[in-house]
Amino acid sequence: MIDHLREHTGLYLLILFWVGVTVAPGPWIYAVLPLSVFLMRQKEAWPDMIMGFLIILILSDMNPGLVPMRKVKRLTIISVTMNTAAAKAICAMLGLSI
Repeated sequence: MIDHLREHTGLYLLILFWVGVTVAPGPWIYAVLPLSVFLMRQKEAWPDMIMGFLIILILSDMNPGLVPMRKVKRLTIISVTMNTAAAKAICAMLGLSI
């Protein structure tokens, strides 16, 4: 368990950061979320990206007063989709397979 937490500390901190930025006033999440998804794509952290996406979907269906993630659900879907589509298009241009 401790090895798992050490290995995935960055993902857990990122999810906590997403929640904190969403709860804080202001539209910061609209810049932070796509940027963090893009950075995860650069690091080839596909499992972390999918896990973060699932956590946002789960939190968006909870009580909106507790964690207001509903406002970023569509943004997350668009960010993950664009990164996946961009990765496939680049690999297709280079003749690589994903």
